[in-house]
Amino acid sequence: MKQLRALPLVLAALLQLAPVSRLLLPVVRLGNPGTAFIRLATVWMASLGATHALSGASGSTIVSAPTASGTVGKAFSYRVRTTPYATADVSWEALFLNGAVPAGLAPVPGTPYIQGTPTEPGVYDMVIYAWRYPLSQVPLFFNSSSSALLTITITGGDVAPSITVQPLDVTVTEGNPASFVVGASGTQLKYQWYFGSTPLVGQTSSNLTFTSATLAEAGGYTVTVANSLATVTSRVATLAVQPKVVLPEILTQPASLTVTEGDSVRFSVAANGTGPLEYQWYFGTNLLSGQSGTNLVLSQAGLTDAGAYVVVVKNPAGSVTSSPAVLTVNPKLIVVPPFVLSAPGVNGGQIEFQFPAVARAAYVVEGKSSVSTNFRWGVLTNIAAQTSDSTVTVTLPATAAAGIFRVRSVP
Repeated sequence: MKQLRALPLVLAALLQLAPVSRLLLPVVRLGNPGTAFIRLATVWMASLGATHALSGASGSTIVSAPTASGTVGKAFSYRVRTTPYATADVSWEALFLNGAVPAGLAPVPGTPYIQGTPTEPGVYDMVIYAWRYPLSQVPLFFNSSSSALLTITITGGDVAPSITVQPLDVTVTEGNPASFVVGASGTQLKYQWYFGSTPLVGQTSSNLTFTSATLAEAGGYTVTVANSLATVTSRVATLAVQPKVVLPEILTQPASLTVTEGDSVRFSVAANGTGPLEYQWYFGTNLLSGQSGTNLVLSQAGLTDAGAYVVVVKNPAGSVTSSPAVLTVNPKLIVVPPFVLSAPGVNGGQIEFQFPAVARAAYVVEGKSSVSTNFRWGVLTNIAAQTSDSTVTVTLPATAAAGIFRVRSVP
């Protein structure tokens, strides 16, 4: 029993030694055997009245709470209180057993306070001292003191948000998935994504995902990261959506036409697919220069324009050819006005006369030897169709067995 009573006295003597000697105390955390011993010894000292026995002090006891708590990011203050001395009469210091002051806290020189704003959570154990007189005035060995264990517990509080990884620009093809990701630090973070200035309903996580991007979704996106302390906004991340390349498809084929010679002709085609679409018309296999639209127009159809027409529609994905559209051109009806033959004459032993011919009309020259109806007209020669209106000269042998001549048009 005598040995147990001696333990507090020994510890009290150690606590009265110079500060360097105190640093030799075990450096331990709460809950370790050494710390338990210190706590137990302090209780014994208080109970036995031995705290001041060696110093001969009249009695100065620390009455501050043995524990204190704070929150990261919030102001903290702890006061060392003693009795019976007034604050102005007390000098004090703190010894941190773990060798580290709670981050953001420090003793305030010349005052009985530990103050600051904690920045790191944790549990910190220390021994605090109160001296009867300022040590600068009364030496350590002649100055009464009191000591107590103090545990400061710092819990994690809100930390202002900070964006650590900005969302990046994304380029995808229409119909493919796309996503934006933001990285942020802080506590109790809340996210909200925006398309331009419009908040996206339900998009409140660090990711924004598109399962099948559309052209309408292309544009700028931002995200805000917030908590009770602040709100920060990311950079504008651009979603570029490229149109999906689809092979052209002809929706309306050009239709076959039948026209009369000289009429105008219009073939049309309708197609869809990824633009821009390019068109090229062909007559048979011959490319028609300048005919590169959805319509093919012939201002005046000629007989030589009759045939099959196709159009090729092309884009970066490929090309497709329409069904042939057949153009049928009927000859225009030729009206030959009445005409009079010039008087036949003999020139170098041949009979000659003239008549006005109409373009594209063919003629036949006939003759007979008498005006009597008993004599039939006989074909003397044929005149091929002329390319233009002209005067045609007919030359016949002088021995032609005819004295009467006529010229008529033929289909």
